[in-house]
Amino acid sequence: MARYDRRQVQRIRFALESAFGVDQTGDVANNFFDLRHFGTAIVPDALVEKDMTVRQRFFQERGVVLGPKRGSIQIQNYLTSTNEALDATTTSPTKTSQSRFLEALMGGYVAGAGGSTVAASPSPTTTGATVQAGHGARFSEGQLALVEVAGVHYPVYITDVSTDALTWWPALPAAPSSGDDVLNAQCCYLDETDETWLQILAETQIDRGNIWLLRGCQGNLELSLERDGLITWQSTLRGARRDHDDEIATPQGGSALAAATYDGTRPIFGSAGGFHFGPSASSTRNLVRVSEFKVNPGIAFSDVPDHAGLDGIGEMERDLPEITVEMTVLIDATAGAYEAYQDAFEAETEYGLLWWVGSSGGNVPAIAIPTMQIQAAPEPAEAVNGYEALKLSLLVKESNLTGAVANALQVSPIVIGCG
Repeated sequence: MARYDRRQVQRIRFALESAFGVDQTGDVANNFFDLRHFGTAIVPDALVEKDMTVRQRFFQERGVVLGPKRGSIQIQNYLTSTNEALDATTTSPTKTSQSRFLEALMGGYVAGAGGSTVAASPSPTTTGATVQAGHGARFSEGQLALVEVAGVHYPVYITDVSTDALTWWPALPAAPSSGDDVLNAQCCYLDETDETWLQILAETQIDRGNIWLLRGCQGNLELSLERDGLITWQSTLRGARRDHDDEIATPQGGSALAAATYDGTRPIFGSAGGFHFGPSASSTRNLVRVSEFKVNPGIAFSDVPDHAGLDGIGEMERDLPEITVEMTVLIDATAGAYEAYQDAFEAETEYGLLWWVGSSGGNVPAIAIPTMQIQAAPEPAEAVNGYEALKLSLLVKESNLTGAVANALQVSPIVIGCG
């Protein structure tokens, strides 16, 4: 009786390479991490060239010549949060697998040693507060944090840290009170100077010979932030070398497929949260109704040729990006928004956005894009139920909201935070 593997019964793990293409399966337990992924597979992408040597007979074939054994894989995952509120009692955040993977793609990661609470003096405002003595060092300009107002934790983008005084953008719906939480977050940001390579270990359940390792990987990042669906992200990775189980340092086929261990929260619906969109120069909180929202972080890598490298590749180098946002905004006919966006396009006004879902510490994924320019005339669109809407196409720039531009976090065009 035949048996068949199924895509929904498998395990995909990833490792961060200590050097480009170096097999990390010598210590699978400590080097590899599980992702909450959809069904997928490593696809061979071996280079093959036909032998074009002349023939002596009409039907004679010389065959093909096999080159480097490369491969690729598309990994789709739920965008989850940490399931850990980084409050004043947290001394060392537990870095999630998602944060490790996104850091490898984006380049940067920051999470302070816990959070703090709002100090009574000076009086907090909607755009800033002083935290407890010594706790300002736990926060960094350019990161996302969560500030409690009336029991709800709202994400904010930290624009300035002066000793223990924090300033943020955009304004909160009301000023926090003394003792309210200021929670830290695990934040990934774009940093072109920090490059890491991944490898993927893929296993099926029944055919334990169908196990592959893809080494020397890098790829793109796409975010799908559906309002009425589970929010996801995906990455298509290319690898320099695809190895079978019996070719890796520690083959896995001698035992049954083991259960994965997932960290963070369960998958999250993209419905309950908020979407701020307004001029970057203004801290005024402006919540808009968005029916479609797509972010292209512009992450891409190219092979660096090297005869002494892994099958002719020395590393994967980050490409010069163009980062864009596409969004469709419902138009309040009484607010004059159509003309406002058209005027902003013509005046080259810079806009920023902050998107999030959730309202409690440890359960809030958020994305900040502080500085953008509307790069095409706002386009009339029809949203759900025939509502009038505008489709906006935006070009993302370096952040211009932080008090300094001394490091990659302060100028990162996009910050993804989970807190």
